[in-house]
Amino acid sequence: MLASQVYATSNQAIAQASTNPLLSSPIFLGFIKFGLVILGLIYLVYAVILLRQIQMMNETVKTSVAGTVFLMGVVHLGLAILVVLYLLVM
Repeated sequence: MLASQVYATSNQAIAQASTNPLLSSPIFLGFIKFGLVILGLIYLVYAVILLRQIQMMNETVKTSVAGTVFLMGVVHLGLAILVVLYLLVM
C-alpha cells in the first residue's frame, strides 16, 4: 500500500469517527467528563496520602533532604489540585 493510500484511508476513518453521533452526544460527553473528574479526585486523594506519608517519613528518619522531599510533595499536591480544577472547568 502506498503512503498516499494509507493517508487517504486514515482521513476516511477520521471523517467517519467525527460524524459519529454518539461521540458528539452531550450525554456521552457528560459521562466522559464525570469519569475524568472522578479519576482526578481519586488522584487528589492519592496526592494527599502521599504528602502525609512524606511527613511521617520525615518525622521518623531525619535526613538533610527532608525539606526538599516535602517541597516536592507539596508541589505534587498543588499540581493535582490544578488538574482537578481544570477537569471541573473543562
